[in-house]
Amino acid sequence: MPLVFRSMYVGDDGPKVGATRCCLGVRPDIDVKPDDNGNVHPQRGKGLSVCPSIVDLPAVLIPKRLKAQYPKAVGDDRLVLWKLGTGPFVEEPILPELPTLVLRPDKPGHGTISPHEVMALAAFQLTLAATRPFWQSAEAEVVRHEDTAVS
Repeated sequence: MPLVFRSMYVGDDGPKVGATRCCLGVRPDIDVKPDDNGNVHPQRGKGLSVCPSIVDLPAVLIPKRLKAQYPKAVGDDRLVLWKLGTGPFVEEPILPELPTLVLRPDKPGHGTISPHEVMALAAFQLTLAATRPFWQSAEAEVVRHEDTAVS
């Protein structure tokens, strides 16, 4: 169960689900390329983008309100930093409950969550949405880290 981070908007009881930027879902023809039958394939570099740590997120995805901890932060303050998992950032299923979703690191500081096997785009979106209860805000850790750094 790899530890991953992602910046997303808030929805009801967790990250906002949707097929738009900064939501829990993928954008067809941008994040994934469905085939002619509407299926997505396991592919490194295609899926839901995630990072192994907050510092690996692009500055535009770190809310400006966290500028004290992350000086380059320029992101929308409506964004929240979320985390999922606890283990090393390696290729494996992201949750035991959902073995059909796999983290695929594709370059230093970045990976994607993609299907383990070919699946319909709609099924992939629903499976990503099913991870919603497992995501936790990572911002409490940012504040705790700042408090201990000042001491």
